[in-house]
Amino acid sequence: MKVKYIRQLCWILMTPLMLNAGGESLPKQIELTPVVKPVKEDLHWYVGLALSEDFVERDTCACAPGTPPLKDHRFGALVNIGWEYSSFVAFELRAFKSLESGAFTESEHYGIYLKPQYPINDIFTLYGLVGYGHTVVDYDSGTRSSHNTDNDISYGIGLSYKPSSFLGSKGLWSGWIDIQNLLRDANWMHTDLNLLSVGVSYHF
Repeated sequence: MKVKYIRQLCWILMTPLMLNAGGESLPKQIELTPVVKPVKEDLHWYVGLALSEDFVERDTCACAPGTPPLKDHRFGALVNIGWEYSSFVAFELRAFKSLESGAFTESEHYGIYLKPQYPINDIFTLYGLVGYGHTVVDYDSGTRSSHNTDNDISYGIGLSYKPSSFLGSKGLWSGWIDIQNLLRDANWMHTDLNLLSVGVSYHF
């Protein structure tokens, strides 16, 4: 009996060696490596540049109420710097100056804004602008000129676009368009000033 058990034990011990010698091997243990999906770092700061056009409307003369208002529009540049607190709230500084020559008005604006946002999807975001700003409008008709400043609440609405092809890059570009009301029936000339802007921003 002992000899029988010894033979069985030897067979068990020799089987792996015999299989290996015949070119066969025991199944190897499969190692499973967990797949970790990279998470894109939140990009809170952004800076932007826009081509803008202002639309000015004012009384022809304060001495002649009821006469048709004077209207003018000029192209200019807008620069903004912002910080996104979340996907729904941002804060933004804006500066605009008209650059086109040949018109009878020149305007500039500096303001700070609360920017509520609503992501429609991964690409488009609807946003508003509510803030306080300093606005300057200079008039020069050739015979008369004036310099008018006003500090008041301004507001606007816009739409931003983030191309999906840039989502994996280190930074993130976005395009946007918005319209703002900077002045409403301001100063003794009852001036209205609206601003249309189309721009791009870089998020970092």
